[in-house]
Amino acid sequence: MKKMLTLFCLIFIIALHLGAQVRLGPEVGVNLAHYKLNAGFFAFSASSKPGIIAGAVVDIPLSSHFYLRPAARFVSTSYDLNYTIAQLQGTINSVQVPVNLLFKTGREGNRLILGAGPYAAYNVIAKEHITTSGILSQWGVPDNIDSMRNLNAGDLGIGFTAGYEFASHFTVQAHLQRSYGHLFFDTQGITVKNYNLAVTLAYLFGGSNNHRY
Repeated sequence: MKKMLTLFCLIFIIALHLGAQVRLGPEVGVNLAHYKLNAGFFAFSASSKPGIIAGAVVDIPLSSHFYLRPAARFVSTSYDLNYTIAQLQGTINSVQVPVNLLFKTGREGNRLILGAGPYAAYNVIAKEHITTSGILSQWGVPDNIDSMRNLNAGDLGIGFTAGYEFASHFTVQAHLQRSYGHLFFDTQGITVKNYNLAVTLAYLFGGSNNHRY
């Protein structure tokens, strides 16, 4: 995680050194992550629940239309898994660093945004609450179990984004991400990938989106 945040800061420092019209600001939002589990002999999907996003974003102009936009985000996602013998309700927390190449229409004031790019995530921890059925209680299994699962440290993926940038420095964006890495749980041979849909609001300080090149 420290390496990821160091990379984010390094990109920002280099841009400042080059004298670009760099803008920086907070970003918040909500997301829905769709998890797919594959255990070889069976696979299933988890139903999603809303999660939160909070972090910071940097806007680095490369030309009048193309911009580099790295970000550092805390992302919390939730899910439900329903088995015949148990119900699982879980939360996965991660720190994510996406780096998107953006295209912005126009040259002044309000602008449409389209972009894409890779992301890397550091998966912090997974919390899970398990409610078991009466079948398992006959074998001495508790009705309610709280567990904590360690995740594979890294996750990689690609994302696509579209949004609108206002002259007032606010930016609204919709993000679609697909994981190409794996979330490895404690059980050998079980992998989980996610598909994430999010909406974020950012406020960018400094510079000006009315700047002419």
